[in-house]
Parts: sequence; C-alpha cells; structure tokens
Amino acid sequence: NKTSVLSILPWTHCFGLVLDLLMCTLHSDMIIRDPENGKKVELLVDIISKYEINHFSSVPLVVERILKNENGIELLQKLQSGIIGGAPISKQVAEKLRTTKLCVGYGQTEASPGICLGEKGIFFENYIGYPLGCETRINKNGELQFKGNNALVGYWQAGVIDIIPQDEWISTGDIVQQKTEGLFF
Repeated sequence: NKTSVLSILPWTHCFGLVLDLLMCTLHSDMIIRDPENGKKVELLVDIISKYEINHFSSVPLVVERILKNENGIELLQKLQSGIIGGAPISKQVAEKLRTTKLCVGYGQTEASPGICLGEKGIFFENYIGYPLGCETRINKNGELQFKGNNALVGYWQAGVIDIIPQDEWISTGDIVQQKTEGLFF
C-alpha cells in the first residue's frame, strides 16, 4: 500500500516538524506540500482527491473548513491516519470525526510536541486523549502539567540554554479535567 501524505503544518513548528515531516519522511512514499498551508479548502480537497492522500494532520479550524465542503466528510473518511490537534475540538466536529480513522493529539512545543494522543476515531468535545511519552498531573488550580523523556531540556535565554531539571513538572497553562475517556480541556 502506497502512503501519501498531505502536509499543511509549518515545518518550523514542532507539530509540523516532528509529527508531520519527520514521521512522514520515515514512513511515507510521497509527501505533498500544500503551498497555501491549508488556507484554501478547494485546493485541499483537490489535492486529497488527486493524489489519493491517506495521511493528513491538521488543526481543528482547517478540518471545520473541509467539513463545510460537500465532499469533505467523505474525503476525511478515506484517510488511514492523521492527528488533529492544536486547539479544542467542537462537539459538531467531534461527532463527524468519530466516523474517521483520525485521532486527537495534544502537545506543546515544550513536549517535542506530544503530551497526549487518542485512539483512531475516538473524539469528544474538547478531548485531548491519554498521556503518551510523559507523565501528567493536574495541579490544584486544574492546570495540566507534564514531565518525562519528551520534555524540553531547557529554555534558550540570551544565547544560553537555561536547563530545567528532568524531574521538574512543566506547566502547560491549560485547564483540564480527567474523565473516564481521558483528559479534556
């Protein structure tokens, strides 16, 4: 089976660099780069159809735009994989994504970029998945924190890396809840 990837995420950001470009370079036969970075839905729909794309990672806003196209849901259902992350997912979009093989992902640049990942086709409103590659906890203010092997080494400050101890909890700034299905914004 040929693996064709549609890449719209910026390769200068960890989500685009690590989860899109790096993984697809290692595991794909063809990477198609959208010259408009997902801004023109008609172009995305054409690319997905023309190149028989079967992997696509995106942010929820672009997925919402694709779903407004008359063939949008069918195109997303043909995909074999992809991660949707970077922002909360609405109830309406989550309901439609349940019929796909896509999964939710959550991370931050400080986590290279992943903290949580969901299973294919498992979507709920504001869902971010289960911890992957790190430990998580919710502090007394409800903020998600993480630590582990995928956490950053430190912050670049005035030409020097300010090292963070490996066992230090890193705050995400996101308020979350733990439910049976996993973590939610």
